Amino acid sequence: MTNLASNLTETTRAHGDRIAVRVDDAVMTYRELDEASARVAGLLHERGLKPGDRVGIMMPNVAEVPVVYYGVLRAGGIVVPMNPLLKAREVAYYLTDSGARLIFAWHTFAGEAQGGAEQVNSQVVVVEPGAWGGLLASADPDNRVVGRDDGDTAVILYTSGTTGHPKGAELTHGNLARNTEVMTTDLIELTPDDVIFGGLPLFHAFGQTCTLNAAVAVGASLSPTGPATTSPPSGSASRAARRSPWRCCVASRRRSALLYSRGTACPRPHRWPRSTTRTARASRARSARRSVGCRCAWWTRTAGRSRRVRRARSSSVATT
Repeated sequence: MTNLASNLTETTRAHGDRIAVRVDDAVMTYRELDEASARVAGLLHERGLKPGDRVGIMMPNVAEVPVVYYGVLRAGGIVVPMNPLLKAREVAYYLTDSGARLIFAWHTFAGEAQGGAEQVNSQVVVVEPGAWGGLLASADPDNRVVGRDDGDTAVILYTSGTTGHPKGAELTHGNLARNTEVMTTDLIELTPDDVIFGGLPLFHAFGQTCTLNAAVAVGASLSPTGPATTSPPSGSASRAARRSPWRCCVASRRRSALLYSRGTACPRPHRWPRSTTRTARASRARSARRSVGCRCAWWTRTAGRSRRVRRARSSSVATT
């Protein structure tokens, strides 16, 4: 029996006092995150949630997202992440298609969320910083982690709907756990001392796997961008960088802007001529990383790719 939320409880036992989430000067330890998610699970059970029920999350990259995300999972529910910029008719479609009868909505976007929920008779829990703590305090924590099979659905992610209506893709607990394992041990070798810049939307698979789930799995610290929804606010990367060592996973077109915000910490450019061999690129990456203390994902990915190439070549030579 597997539940992705078990990563949180295990990390809490090992690194309970470490910072799990930091937004500007506000911090939340893993012990606090675990307790808050248990209260969300208790709140959901009070509202009649059963294992397998769908719950929408319509929130930007704020500290409350991990609380609700893991609260739904530990209660046995299925998370339905939703872009906070959706309009009421789109919210209604997502709720109807997924079967979600409850949605957590950030207060800035509560109007559209409530408009869509009313069309399909779903409940809305408005998440507002001032009232959120009181709402959680009123719920009895449920510290259990409901057992789920590897093949049970954990998250339903919707496609962009470019060629038609968005379609829900079901990601299982086993799928997400394996993705997280590969991310933390192969693509980026994360440690509890790392700080991950949360510039990727947490309602997308990339953001959930490479930042949120990866950080929780190893006990690293996640530094989300905050309530901004279109682009990271000015200086957010440099604030995360001050808590070095840090890791950064972003879409390619945002990479340069984020790296430049660190001043001289990341050399320019972050790419080499195509004629340069992978080994040479990795060698330059390692030298630059050592000289400036940069640990962004680009350097790690380049060096890791070269290591895999060398291993493959060594194996080939050994067999021949």
